[in-house]
Amino acid sequence: MTELISIKEYKGQKVINARELHYFLESRRDFSTWIKDRIEKYGFIENQDYSTFTKIVERAKRIEYALTIDTAKEIAMVEGNDKGKQARQYFIECEKKLQNKAIDFSNPDTVLQLAQNWAESEKKRLEAEKT
Repeated sequence: MTELISIKEYKGQKVINARELHYFLESRRDFSTWIKDRIEKYGFIENQDYSTFTKIVERAKRIEYALTIDTAKEIAMVEGNDKGKQARQYFIECEKKLQNKAIDFSNPDTVLQLAQNWAESEKKRLEAEKT
């Protein structure tokens, strides 16, 4: 999978730089207006859905936004264009890969636990079908 938008680590969480997302989505709006509008319109919460930090660029302070992957997916989805759909699908694929990496299939205890969890969920599903 080709990297469309870089996913970084910030404060122990996987995040997307909002400026990079804005650029990828080919939004014609000014970045600061665009991101502030998205935050307000969709009720994103600072330090939950996104974090801000200051960066010095050409001797001027600039506010940067680190978006959670879920927030970036939602922003991409509401952009309403092909680039938004492409970005959303990309983030979903990245999340799947990250989740698969977190599972150590070489560890027999992990595999056994997964099998037990699956067996329990199947048992519950079959019991629910009987009623």
